[in-house]
Amino acid sequence: MRLLRVARQRAGSGERPGGHGVRLRAAAAALLASALACTAGTAWVGRSVRGQHEQAAADRAFAALQDVSARLPGAPGPEYPGFAYALVAPDGQWVRSVGLTDPRSFDPVVQLPPIAPQPPGPGAPGLFAPDTVTVSYPPGSAPNARSAALGEGPYQFLRSLTAGQLTVYVLIDPLPAERAGERVTALLGWVATPALSVLAAALAWTAAGLTLRRRAAESGPATAAAPPPAADPLPGDGLLPSERTVELHDLVAAQLAERARTAPGLAFTGELAPVTVRGREVLLARVVRGLLDDAVRHARSGVTASLRRAGGLAVLTVAADGRVEPDGDRTAGLALVRTAVHALGGTATAGEPGWAPGACLVVRLPAVSRSDRP
Repeated sequence: MRLLRVARQRAGSGERPGGHGVRLRAAAAALLASALACTAGTAWVGRSVRGQHEQAAADRAFAALQDVSARLPGAPGPEYPGFAYALVAPDGQWVRSVGLTDPRSFDPVVQLPPIAPQPPGPGAPGLFAPDTVTVSYPPGSAPNARSAALGEGPYQFLRSLTAGQLTVYVLIDPLPAERAGERVTALLGWVATPALSVLAAALAWTAAGLTLRRRAAESGPATAAAPPPAADPLPGDGLLPSERTVELHDLVAAQLAERARTAPGLAFTGELAPVTVRGREVLLARVVRGLLDDAVRHARSGVTASLRRAGGLAVLTVAADGRVEPDGDRTAGLALVRTAVHALGGTATAGEPGWAPGACLVVRLPAVSRSDRP
C-alpha cells in the first residue's frame, strides 16, 4: 500500500519514473562540485589573508627598525617596549635584546650575524637600506615566547647598520598572519563550505525536479494510462468510448491525403475496405498518424496502406518500401502506437527488420458488425 501511495503521489506531481534517481544524482554532483570549489576557494582566500597580514607585519617591522635606529646614535639607550629586536656589536655579541632569544643558546651554528662595519661616507649602509634575512631556528626553539606556538622553522628579520656600527635586527612577527589565516580557513571550511554545498545541492534538486516536470508536461505521461472507466462518458455526445463508432477507412484515407500534400516526394497508395470500429476518433487518428510517421521515416519512394476485415477484426497494414533497421526512434514510436492500440482493445505488431521489399506495421482492432452499426 505504501508503494502504491508513493506511485500515486509521483503520478500526481508529474514526475516520471526514475526522476527521483535523476534528482539525487544531480544533487550529489552539485554537492561534490560545490565542495571542491569551496575547498579550493578556501585555500586561496587563506593564502591571500595570510599574505596581507605578512605584509602588514613587515611594515610594522620596518617602522620599528626606523624607531630603534633613530634612537641609537651610538650606544644603546633604554629598552623600547612593543618591538622584538636585538642590537648586535661588530664582534657578534648581543649588546641588547628585547623580546628575542639568541639562537646560539639552542645551536651555536645558528646566529644573527653582524653587518661588517663600513667607513663613513655616501656609500655606507644606513637606516633606509635595510635587508631581509631568514634564520632557521632548531627544533624545540623559537625567537621568543610569543612565537613558541609556531615552533621551529624559518623566521624573517629586518636588519640595518646604524651610524654607531651596531646591527639592528627586528623580528617580522609571523603570529598575526598565521592566526588570521587559520581563522579565515576555519570559518570558510567549517561554516561556509558546508552551507554553500547544501544550498547548491538543494538548488540542483529543485531545478532537476522542475525540468523533469516540464519535460513530462511537454511529452505526455511516461507510462501508458489505463483506459477510462466504462461509466465515464465522453463530453459532448453523452456516449461511452465503447459506444462511439468511427469509419476507419475514411480516417485512413484522410490521413493518406494529408501526407501526400506534406511529403510530395513519396507516393501514398491505399487499398481500403469499408470497416467500422469502436473508440475515440482522436485516439484512432493518433494510431494511424504513428503508423504513417514510422513508414515515412524509413520509406524510400512510397508508402502503402491497406485495410480489410478478417474474422471480426479490422486489419490495418502500413508498409514502406525501404529497409527498416531497429533503432531508438522506431522503438519509441511503436511503443506509443501500441499504447493507443491497447487502449482501444487491439494489438499492434511489426515486421522483421530488413524484410524485403520493406517492413510493415500491422494493427488489429475489433470491428463493428454491420448489424451492430447505429
